[in-house]
Amino acid sequence: MVRAAPKTHHGFTLQHKTLLDRALDSLPLALLQHGRARPEGWDSEAFCTNLHNAYHGVHLGETFPLCEAQIGSIIRAFERGEVKDGLQSRIAKVLKQHIPNDFPELFARRWRALELDNAAIHDFTSIEQGTLSLELKHKFSKLPSQLPMFILRTWSNGWLTTFRMHEANAMPCVFGCDEEVDSLHHYLRCEALWALVYTCTNSNNSSLLQQSIEERCCIRNISPPNLMRLYSASATYHSLRKLHAELLENAVSSGDFTLFMRLLCST
Repeated sequence: MVRAAPKTHHGFTLQHKTLLDRALDSLPLALLQHGRARPEGWDSEAFCTNLHNAYHGVHLGETFPLCEAQIGSIIRAFERGEVKDGLQSRIAKVLKQHIPNDFPELFARRWRALELDNAAIHDFTSIEQGTLSLELKHKFSKLPSQLPMFILRTWSNGWLTTFRMHEANAMPCVFGCDEEVDSLHHYLRCEALWALVYTCTNSNNSSLLQQSIEERCCIRNISPPNLMRLYSASATYHSLRKLHAELLENAVSSGDFTLFMRLLCST
């Protein structure tokens, strides 16, 4: 909003002042506060109020105390007509310098929950610390557009498994592994799934069958082929859950995954 308020959106200040007037007329005395334009019962400020506050730097000092003066100076220069082009890019550049990158810490926490190797976690997050998204940009840019989101979903333990979603009737492994649950922790180690992945991606090199869990997860030896295989694993799982739910349910209830695995191999 700090970026968009000065240039992209218009009319929000008038809307905000209109809400203020209405608030004075309608709010109980106990709820009247200076600058409050939030009607009784609303959980948050109106969008126009948030834009108004962003434009005038309200709360900016709380969120970005180190760049409050610099951003305020840019906006005032724009008001005086001294900034013709690149206003939002200038504000974004200032903000980026003060927005912490929490991805390394988040991924490390999720990877430890998946029981990945601590040394691999340390090496990956240490190399990428502070610039994770920038360091990976050149690797992701060469891949299909939908693939990076699948990778990030895996890294953040975001597969839509019944175990993760805390469903009352959590399923077993959908690929028929005995006594294994429907969880990402298992699927990174599921030989039935990864045999399919290696086959479908024409990965015939026997050394690939010895890949570590960390290589499958692409926190060690991150490369386009490994990223593609991880994407294939995620896409295979979610497609089966979505497109073949009835057949999967029958396999789970009967304990016989023969037809289900035959379908997988044929597709």
